[in-house]
Amino acid sequence: MTAHANVASSYFADRPAASAATALPAVPARGPYPLHIETPLLESRVGDRRVQLKLENLQPARSFKLRGIGHLCQHHAANGIRRFVCSSAGNAGYAVAWAGRALGIPVTVVIPETTPDFMRQRIAALGAEVRCEGRVWDEANAVALTLAQARATAFIPPFDHPLLWAGHASLVDELARQCDTPPDTILLAVGGGGLLLGVLEGLDRVGWRNTRVVAVEPEGSASLAASLALGRVVEVPAPRSLATSLCVKRIAPALIGACKRHDVVPVTVSDADAAMACVHLAEDHGQMIEPACGAALAPLYNRHPALDGARHVVAVVCGGQVVTLRQLADWGRPSPPEATSSGSRGSGFRRKASEHTQPSAPFLRHWQTPARGLDYTLPVLSGNPAMLASLATVLIGAATAAADDGFSVGTLRFARCELATARAAATSAGWCAPLTYRRTAPRRVVAGWR
Repeated sequence: MTAHANVASSYFADRPAASAATALPAVPARGPYPLHIETPLLESRVGDRRVQLKLENLQPARSFKLRGIGHLCQHHAANGIRRFVCSSAGNAGYAVAWAGRALGIPVTVVIPETTPDFMRQRIAALGAEVRCEGRVWDEANAVALTLAQARATAFIPPFDHPLLWAGHASLVDELARQCDTPPDTILLAVGGGGLLLGVLEGLDRVGWRNTRVVAVEPEGSASLAASLALGRVVEVPAPRSLATSLCVKRIAPALIGACKRHDVVPVTVSDADAAMACVHLAEDHGQMIEPACGAALAPLYNRHPALDGARHVVAVVCGGQVVTLRQLADWGRPSPPEATSSGSRGSGFRRKASEHTQPSAPFLRHWQTPARGLDYTLPVLSGNPAMLASLATVLIGAATAAADDGFSVGTLRFARCELATARAAATSAGWCAPLTYRRTAPRRVVAGWR
C-alpha cells in the first residue's frame, strides 16, 4: 500500500500491503461508477466578459475534493485497505468520510483547531471519527501520518498525491465536452495545490495548451506566489485567512515544475473580497459557496488585471461546504468588514459595537451583543425577483436560526426593488421589523432593519 510518511517533502512511501485474509471485496479504482458526478457548467457574464461557472459545489460531498479523493479511496479499497485516515481543514475530511461511508470502510479525520465546529459535526454525522489536533493543518497532518501507520490503513492526503490529481483532472475532461470552444482562462483557488495540479494534468489530457490558469490565494496564506517567484517551496509560517480550507503552510512540491510547464498566473485576494464574492454569487445565481471558493471568484468581480484580455473564462466554483447561511448573511452587510484570523469563531468577521444599529424586532435579540453584532442586512441586485426572494429567504432563515422566538419564516419577494412593492411583499410574508433602504451602487440596494 501507499502512505505519506514525510509531511515536509516526499509525502508518500511504499509500505507492505494488507494480507489476503483481511482484504475486503475489491472496488474498481476506475470503473463505470465513480463516486463523483458530472457537474453543470452555468453560463454567465461579468461585465462584458463571458464567464462559465463549473459548479463543483453541487458534488455529493459539496466540493471538487470528491473527484480525487473518491478515486484514491476506490484504489485503496480495491487493494484490501480496512481504514482510511486523513488530515483536513474541512472539505477533504468530509469527502473522505463520504467516500468511506459509500465504500463501507471506517474513517478517521484529523482536523486542526481552526476548523469550524459545524464542520466537525458534519464530518462526524457521516460516521467518521473526528480528532482535533494542532493549530494549523500541518500539525494535524503530522498526527494523521502517525495514525496511518496501523495495519491495513491508508493515509488519504488532502492535496498531494498523483491519484488525487488524476481524479481532479476529470473536471477538465467534462469541460472539454461542455465548452463550445476552449476557454482563454481557467480561474481557481489554491491551498495546497491539488486542484491546480489536477487541472494542469487535465489541460494536457485534452490538449488545451493555450488556456491560461489564474491561481488565487488568500493574502494571509500565499505559498504559491512566493514559491513560484523563488523556484522552490516557500513555507508560510502562520497562515491566516477566513478561507480556512486554503490555510496551509506550503504547497505540494510538484507544483513548482508543473507551473513552469504551463501558463499559470498566481494572484492574491483579501478576505473581504473573498467574502463579498460569496455574496455576489448568491445574488447572481443562488449558489451558496464558502470563502475559499469566493477567493477564486473575487478577481472576476474586482476586474483584476490578471484577467485583462480574457473574453471567455471558466471559473471553478470549488465548494460550498465550509459556510453557513448565517455567515453568508453577515458578509452581506453594507459596510466593509474587518477580517479576523482563521482561528476565530462565528462568521469570521467582526465590527465595532458603534457600527451596529439596534434592531427593534424581538426575534433579532440574539444580535444584541457586541460579539455577534446588532444589525442584519441583505444585499440584492435589482431585476431578478427570483434571486431576491432566494436571498431574502436565506437571511430570514439565518435570523430565525439564531433566535428562539418562534418567528414564522416567510419569503420576502422583491420586484426590481421598488420600495412600495418590496414593502407590500414584506408585509405579505409576515415580516415584523421595519424595512429600510439605501442605495449603495448602481442597480444595487441594501434592505435592512433598524
